[in-house]
Amino acid sequence: MFKLKISKQANGFTLIEVLFAILIATIFLTAAMQMIVIAAAFKVHAQENTEATAWIQEDLEAVKYEAGKMSFPIRTTLTADAMAKTTSISVDSVSNLAVNDTLKIGLDPGNYKITSISGATVNFNPKLATTQVSNAIIAEATACSASRTDALADALRDRVIAASSQASNSVDSTKIFRTGQTFSMRKTATLSTNAPYNVLELKYEVSPGSTFDSTTAIAKFDTEVIPNVAFQCQ
Repeated sequence: MFKLKISKQANGFTLIEVLFAILIATIFLTAAMQMIVIAAAFKVHAQENTEATAWIQEDLEAVKYEAGKMSFPIRTTLTADAMAKTTSISVDSVSNLAVNDTLKIGLDPGNYKITSISGATVNFNPKLATTQVSNAIIAEATACSASRTDALADALRDRVIAASSQASNSVDSTKIFRTGQTFSMRKTATLSTNAPYNVLELKYEVSPGSTFDSTTAIAKFDTEVIPNVAFQCQ
């Protein structure tokens, strides 16, 4: 009788081969799962960075808006025309004026320092550059030449953070991001050390948690803001 001979090539996999295949498949599956987890973590991190940046930008725009609204305080008005090259003007009231105050007279681009006040007449120097008509507004521009903690940058800092006699101070705020996690932002305002002290230096930092921690900050941004009215100073 004939016997059926099965070649070795027709034999099934050995147990070792099966175990090795399972091991390889497990390794690849584990690596794939880890990559999915890492990708998800990177996506959340990227979203949080985007929201932190948008939060900083939103606050900065609010600061710029306040800087744009600033103006010199109006103190009085002219009661008669003021001719060019004069060093005295007649005003409606002197109650809000004092010697050494710096004035903006009407639309004249110059700055004028009060030397003396006599009745309703204000004397100043230098000479008025251009003629200004009666009822023109007289504004105080003393902040143009004030000290570091009284200049225009300080006035802006008072608006966007809080009044302070210090050269630098900060304020913290919190926000819940779309990821559901709470983040804190610290905004630090520092007065420029360079005269005429019109530049407000801002530093933004955002960190996870309801309490700010600079060591875990995920976003940082430094910038400078100048009040628009500062460009009227000479």
